[in-house]
Amino acid sequence: MGHRKFITTYRKIVRGLKKQYKSPRIYVQSLLPVLFPWISNDEIRDINMQLKKMADAERADYLDIYSLFLDREGKAVADYLLEDGVHVSEKGYRVWSNEIEKHLS
Repeated sequence: MGHRKFITTYRKIVRGLKKQYKSPRIYVQSLLPVLFPWISNDEIRDINMQLKKMADAERADYLDIYSLFLDREGKAVADYLLEDGVHVSEKGYRVWSNEIEKHLS
């Protein structure tokens, strides 16, 4: 149920931006994977699928940053996260910002 509320709130934000600004270019980014025992990356993938569907329905660009944070085995790259397994490291921010730059230039 919490995921639905999250997506609904996100959709309201996107719609609010579209109302507030004339022809905005809106980017919806995926959530990032984690190395944290209490948060499931399966759950994050599910939320990301919902975010992509919402972005498509709202004609917003969807950026899949999640995939950039995975290794060949589909696990989160530890170097891209801090020791807590949730917050992004300097290397992770570089990967993330490089991808955003590609879309903004």
